[in-house]
Amino acid sequence: MLFKKLLVLTSCMTFMAATVSAAPLTNFDTNKGSLDLGVWNTDTVVNHGDDFSGLNRFNGGLTVGVGGPWGLQYRYFGMKTKPNTYSTVIPDPIGEYSSHFKGSTNEFNVLYSLGKNSRVALFAGVNKVSGEFITSSAIPGLSSTQKGSESILQGGLVATIPLSKSVDAYALAGFGSHKLRQAELGISAKLSDDWQANVGYRGFHVNHLDDTLSVKTKGITFGATYLFGKKAAAVVPPVVVVQPPVIVQPPVVVQPPVQRVVLQSILFDFDKDTLQQQAYPLLAKVIDVANKNPNWTYLLVGNTDSKGTDAYNMDLSLRRVKTVQNYLINQGIPSRLLTIDEKGEGQPIATNETEEGRAQNRRVEIHIN
Repeated sequence: MLFKKLLVLTSCMTFMAATVSAAPLTNFDTNKGSLDLGVWNTDTVVNHGDDFSGLNRFNGGLTVGVGGPWGLQYRYFGMKTKPNTYSTVIPDPIGEYSSHFKGSTNEFNVLYSLGKNSRVALFAGVNKVSGEFITSSAIPGLSSTQKGSESILQGGLVATIPLSKSVDAYALAGFGSHKLRQAELGISAKLSDDWQANVGYRGFHVNHLDDTLSVKTKGITFGATYLFGKKAAAVVPPVVVVQPPVIVQPPVVVQPPVQRVVLQSILFDFDKDTLQQQAYPLLAKVIDVANKNPNWTYLLVGNTDSKGTDAYNMDLSLRRVKTVQNYLINQGIPSRLLTIDEKGEGQPIATNETEEGRAQNRRVEIHIN
């Protein structure tokens, strides 16, 4: 029942993530890959009956982008339980015997991101699952080892959802042959541009390893993620305010500039997408230029400073540029003349190490096409 609840919650989180713009890596637009290291406590049920308390075991993985939306991934999860002690009709201690389980999973997956800066990715691959159910006893013939190992075809999806500028929720759901099911839910906190701390809950189930062994494992996970291969942000020239071209006699048709020039730059307060009071006179100049040149088109580009996660800042820059677009449309500028783009923290014009520099980077630029 708990495993089914995990799958339902994972599906809901995936739908929510798809409607907004790891901690699993779900795209390779900001970082080339990630290295994950951690531990999890593996409470285990063997053969649908024997229930064992878990021990903390290592887990980890490596994810690397190989071009465009594609990536390769390896994941490892160790499993081991504390022994259970039982008694037979023979008096102790000879009549006592104990059982425990140990095993591991080794996943080799191909990942596909569902879009630029997507928070949802699909995966498919092979999961090498191995396990041993060991019974130890002083009674001859009672000791035994039940082993199983299978290479299982699997697939699934992984998603993240921003909870704040530095905290994401993540979810994973997977299915495969041999009734393999796995689900993860957790929280990831940004420690720096390269490091994240993760805590979550994972469930795993598989039937009929070598037609004999069935395993269901669940437990809390703790770990850290190192993000590597961060793509360098493009440096753009300082904002230059230019006056519209002057039409001279005899009358000629004035063509828009071949290269884009910055007509105006609108600044925003920290973590806000609402217009400042000083923005309205600047936008009035833009409206005046647009009214005098009805055939010109404009590109609006949203930007942020480097505070917060890359995903949060992409969403914030989109909200800012839509604020400016909506204001211009409400003032009579046709929507067909306005194109928008969001850059997040990727195109600073000043240093992000000072408050003054960050204030200049929190902006929407208005370009003449």
